[in-house]
Amino acid sequence: MEVIIETTKGNLGVDLFEEEAPKTVANFLRLAHQGFYDNLEFFRLVPEFVIQTGCPRNDGTGNAGYFIKCELNAKELETGSLAMAHCGRNTGSSQFFVCLSDRYVEGLQGNHTIFGVITSGLDNLNELTLADKIITVKL
Repeated sequence: MEVIIETTKGNLGVDLFEEEAPKTVANFLRLAHQGFYDNLEFFRLVPEFVIQTGCPRNDGTGNAGYFIKCELNAKELETGSLAMAHCGRNTGSSQFFVCLSDRYVEGLQGNHTIFGVITSGLDNLNELTLADKIITVKL
């Protein structure tokens, strides 16, 4: 399934991995449908590594009020991968990160649910900075 994450720097076309991470994708879609991600900031940026969003507090401490189980799969983190952020196994919720490069992701491999990949708009991804926002997720 494809969705568009509309950001303040342009659109990111995303292919979601429904077969590899069905519960994580369903969670992301449910939150997007509810408008949860609308106007949320990208609150964490590590250049050439990851950019993170999905926190309702915009500081990395918030979630959707519940946790979901990890769905580790055979997908490898690469530039443009979307993965569920967590603070320990089975504590994912709403926060996710996008890999800006595959240079430093070795330590993350096999530890996070990879649930999508950016298929268009990588140039927009690379323009994102802290405090840029998701305007909406178009389903």
